[in-house]
Amino acid sequence: MNPTIAIKDGRTELWQWDTGRKLQITGDISETDWIHFRLRSSPNVASVHPYQSGDAMLADIPDDLLQAGRRLIVYVYVADADGNKTTIRKEIAVRPRTKPDDYVYTPTEVKHWTDLEIRIKKLEDGGATPEQIGAAVEAYLADNPPTGGGDLQQAVDAYLTANPPIAVVG
Repeated sequence: MNPTIAIKDGRTELWQWDTGRKLQITGDISETDWIHFRLRSSPNVASVHPYQSGDAMLADIPDDLLQAGRRLIVYVYVADADGNKTTIRKEIAVRPRTKPDDYVYTPTEVKHWTDLEIRIKKLEDGGATPEQIGAAVEAYLADNPPTGGGDLQQAVDAYLTANPPIAVVG
């Protein structure tokens, strides 16, 4: 069954400057799949994993995307035996309004390549093998997917070539 997307509290639209909003996703979806968000007028994508809450799968809507007062496009992106694919797309209206006086913005944490490079360097300094580093990189990227273009494997290969792992002799 293809997933369906709804705003958790039953609304059909959101308001600019809303915070803490959640989507409820029903159907064939797991915590290893992705929910991609973007503004209609932007190519940039924010990716989040859905999570189980009671009988429902939920996904937090990034507060950053509710600041613009523009339509939000949501994609359910799943990995299955046939490969990775978008299974459903939904547009949600975000109605513009004046910024509330009590609005408090907490930026959504964004991971950068330098975060990965720092973690790789710590592993190398600690004597990790190339296999251990590879596993750590894969785990890190599974939790922090790249949202920009570029060939990920080329970037990792280039880093490891420029910074070869240190062998520990026992």
